[in-house]
Amino acid sequence: MRGGPLDNRPSSTIADPVPGAAPEAATGTARPDLAGPSTAVVPDTGRPFPNPGPAKAAQPPAPTVPERARSLVEWLSLAVVVVGGAVAVGYWLATVSRPVTTSHMMPWLAGRTLGLGAYATLTVLVCLGIWLRHPWRSRWTRPSPESALRAHAALGAAATVLVVGHLSALAMDSYAHVGWVGALVPWQSGYRTSAVALGVIAFYLMLLVAGTAGLAGRLTRGRWLTVHQLALPLFTLAWFHGVLSGTDTPTLRVAYVVTGLAVGALAVTRYVTGGQQ
Repeated sequence: MRGGPLDNRPSSTIADPVPGAAPEAATGTARPDLAGPSTAVVPDTGRPFPNPGPAKAAQPPAPTVPERARSLVEWLSLAVVVVGGAVAVGYWLATVSRPVTTSHMMPWLAGRTLGLGAYATLTVLVCLGIWLRHPWRSRWTRPSPESALRAHAALGAAATVLVVGHLSALAMDSYAHVGWVGALVPWQSGYRTSAVALGVIAFYLMLLVAGTAGLAGRLTRGRWLTVHQLALPLFTLAWFHGVLSGTDTPTLRVAYVVTGLAVGALAVTRYVTGGQQ
């Protein structure tokens, strides 16, 4: 029939029905339960077009070379600051505990300075490592996880450098009666054999923990975390090494007690309150 209301509609909006097609296809719509997963219907045409499917989640852009360089510079700067601060603290403790009056004790002073600086750095390193996985940390917004991890890595590098310097200084000091063999092989030192041996074992544990931390992204979490948890026994050995090997221990007794209690309290409260493994 001509002259009906449909004849007044624009021709572009009228779609000829496809034989055998559902009524919705003729008007340019499609029911979700009838349309296939790979096609959809273009409105007002009835012609199918490929369905792009669900949108993929946006991936964070990879860091650029300048960003990586800036991050490396920041990390190295932090490590230098930590080493400098630790050496200053160690020198102050060494001179306060036993003033140097003769030149032949200068190598001993250097070794003792680096050793006390390494112990102070190790204390902060272990405390920060425990705090990163402590349940109480959720109550604090500072420092941020990124800053804490960066500081943790810088402290680990600084502690390793300081311990290497400590061993080297004492090995080259004839006054200490340690020697290279005693500094690298347990129970071979001519000075307080067992106390020095604890420090040598702690040094090798430090190398193991630091090495696996550097490979954390390449090792499974279980293997890496198991080795990393040796940091607490490592600190315990270093604590006994400092207390038993230092002739100035009576002067530094308060410092050893305070640092030992700080690490012990953090470790106990973390595990008792169900901290992350």
